[in-house]
Amino acid sequence: MATLTADFLWFNDQIINKRDILRIYKSSITNKGVDYGIRLVIRNSGDLYEWYGDDQSKRDERFETLIRVLC
Repeated sequence: MATLTADFLWFNDQIINKRDILRIYKSSITNKGVDYGIRLVIRNSGDLYEWYGDDQSKRDERFETLIRVLC
């Protein structure tokens, strides 16, 4: 199995140093339907979100990819 390694990550149209990522969460909000997303807590920057509309499988796939890159 190949290990994915990177010093930087492309997230929500931004380049982020993966060492600055403190936490990663699956998110969802309900406002006239469900909107699924991923939230990153970034050191000295606060929170960043990527939203996937009502496509939970797309969000879950992206989340798993991020976990592999970050771990």
